[in-house]
Amino acid sequence: IPVPDGTVLKKIKIFKTAYESDVIISVPTMKTHILTQVTLGLKNMKGILPDSMKKRMHRIGAKKKVRDFELDHAIADLNSVIPPTFTIIDGFIANEGYKPGAPGIGGTPFRFNTTVAGHDPVAVDTVGAYLMGYEPNEVRHIRYTGAKGVGIADMDRIDIRGENPERI
Repeated sequence: IPVPDGTVLKKIKIFKTAYESDVIISVPTMKTHILTQVTLGLKNMKGILPDSMKKRMHRIGAKKKVRDFELDHAIADLNSVIPPTFTIIDGFIANEGYKPGAPGIGGTPFRFNTTVAGHDPVAVDTVGAYLMGYEPNEVRHIRYTGAKGVGIADMDRIDIRGENPERI
């Protein structure tokens, strides 16, 4: 499918089932990531992509840099075309750190006992990143996706229900 106003992707392959679905729910676990700082709902949308497209997103600028931080731009491009309808971040057991050469995702499990959910995928990731100790505006794919108008990337503008993030 075409990616109107795509920054690094002009078209994208996604699974037909995802394309034809009325609702897509993104249910990521809360993790840090060596390239994107965090893996939350926006990055989790790579699950609707065939493996070849996932790999392409990771190496899109490997031979000839189009822009810096291509993976972050690719995540924003993907979510500008098909954002999740609802996102539920599982932060009960989060994962932090990165261990090169470790099997799987590496890192260390961290009991965080929290969840973040909502209809605005950018706002959900913004709150998730904040709770993880990141300045959300410094997480590039959150900032880029917000700038594309997919959702709110400003903690001061997000209507938070439940526990005050300052207390978590």
